[in-house]
Amino acid sequence: MHYRKIWELANNKNIPDGCEIHHIDGDKSNNDPSNLKCVTVEEHLQIHLEQEDWGAVQAILARTKSDKNLIKLAASRAQKERYNNGTHNWLIHKDKQKVKVKEMFNKRISETGNAFLGIEDRVENSRKGGQAAAEKKAGFLDTNASHHGSKAVKGTSWWCNKDGKLKRSVNCPGPGWCFGMKYKEELICPQ
Repeated sequence: MHYRKIWELANNKNIPDGCEIHHIDGDKSNNDPSNLKCVTVEEHLQIHLEQEDWGAVQAILARTKSDKNLIKLAASRAQKERYNNGTHNWLIHKDKQKVKVKEMFNKRISETGNAFLGIEDRVENSRKGGQAAAEKKAGFLDTNASHHGSKAVKGTSWWCNKDGKLKRSVNCPGPGWCFGMKYKEELICPQ
């Protein structure tokens, strides 16, 4: 159940206009009614400013359609904070990418004596990538297909099944599929 609904049920009233629900301990997964506090948007912003929780500050400013310069400032601080504590997505991917690149270079050196690709290899790799996408029936690279490019994406959503298979579709693809890119039992569509 959504934390806003939990607060309303626990307090037997609707959230007043201009108010939001704040997680007191900062843990968004802790939806115990004692951890939820109804505050005005201004109070909510002030709480997160004092905590220097720049991600939350950015989200509140964006929700209230505040000055774009303030949103950029909060976003910049949030990104720096994530970078400094090692949780920024770019850093995580960067470490994985370093391992992949090192393996790739070592393989090339052992096979050809050279780590770098010539233009012929780049063209061949591009051709293989396009062919693989077409073989997976992605459809986006087949310019003759009616579902080429962004036409296939507009108005659709991601759906996932228990096996981790993903589909884009306007409606639920069928029984056992849930909304989103990660399988969650509670999000299974009722078909």
